[in-house]
Amino acid sequence: MKGETIGDMVFDGKTETAIFPGDLPQSLSQLLKENLPEKLQFVRFLPPQLKMNQPFPQIRLDRALEFLFGDYLI
Repeated sequence: MKGETIGDMVFDGKTETAIFPGDLPQSLSQLLKENLPEKLQFVRFLPPQLKMNQPFPQIRLDRALEFLFGDYLI
């Protein structure tokens, strides 16, 4: 969304970017011991604009279902 910042970068609301969320800790207990609210930063974003009178984009849900349930349906 326009005006969102990460570090020194300010988003203009039009440019697409990829954001690396960071590495996961070695253990869950390490994560729970740390002071989380100070370290968490959430960036608001908007989904891509859909044109009117156009179908939703194909996300190949059929392939996902085949992968998950294909062996059980044979």
